[in-house]
Amino acid sequence: MKWPVRHDAAVRRQWFSSGVIIGQERIMSDQNESFAENAPGKYYIVKTCIGCILCSEIAPENFSENTDEELAFGYNYVRKQPETRAEEQLCEEAMDVCPADAIRNNGKSN
Repeated sequence: MKWPVRHDAAVRRQWFSSGVIIGQERIMSDQNESFAENAPGKYYIVKTCIGCILCSEIAPENFSENTDEELAFGYNYVRKQPETRAEEQLCEEAMDVCPADAIRNNGKSN
């Protein structure tokens, strides 16, 4: 099966939840392995990310989507750690709604 390069978040979540992409290597990778692009600090995104872009929509100052066209699916990463209480709250909200539970907080200070 050829994977489409880009689809909207609803389609990606449907594929993920239906098991269509469960066999894909990135989904089966270590659930604690984070992306190298993550900015150093307490928030990070692990490789179970399905690229739904919810985090980028909630906290665009802190999360970005990798748009490498070579990938079957994009993924998100922490581009900047929160610097204000408002940014921190948005990062927490993004973590709470992440459908893949891919946003983590190691509890350490920035």
